[in-house]
Amino acid sequence: MILLSFEVPDEEFKRAYNALQHIHGGAPKAIMRALNHAADKARKEAVEAVCANYAVKPAEVRRTMVIKRATPNNLLCEIISEGSPRPLIKFNVNPKKPPVQSGKRISQRRKIVAGVKFGVQKALPFAFIAELNNGHIGVFSRKGGKSLPIKQRYSLSIPQAFGNDSIREFLLGQAIKNFSVELDRQIDLILGGGE
Repeated sequence: MILLSFEVPDEEFKRAYNALQHIHGGAPKAIMRALNHAADKARKEAVEAVCANYAVKPAEVRRTMVIKRATPNNLLCEIISEGSPRPLIKFNVNPKKPPVQSGKRISQRRKIVAGVKFGVQKALPFAFIAELNNGHIGVFSRKGGKSLPIKQRYSLSIPQAFGNDSIREFLLGQAIKNFSVELDRQIDLILGGGE
């Protein structure tokens, strides 16, 4: 899923070409560098926005994101986020490990509480924490009334967390602002004789 696609605004494009018209390849280089810098900052801000709302670690969010960088011939940047639904145990679940409950009545067993968003926790009445033979720990529930089979419970994927339009609009506004500031810096750098 494309999280953010960012092209150069026309007025910024003209400004860069007017300032660097006497330097061969200067304007595309400055625009490309500014776009890539703005994409890097937008990725950082996207990670912070998701981690502020959802109980996920920044490294896990960053791992799902890829930046398609701009080149001098293709002045377009994209931030792409891909991922599948995450197991519920990866979010804020209490308890994290299977509690000892053998010999207890069902009404006396410890209840599972899960929170995908910060500040919102929900009791899962028929769920339980289990460790499989391969060592995987997860939140499970039974399929039907029998003890087997069981199915693991999942929640949203990281790209779904970015699905909020207000987050996208905020990121695009920040990317445009960061691009403008970085373009000024790149123009000054190239005019000053820097590579």
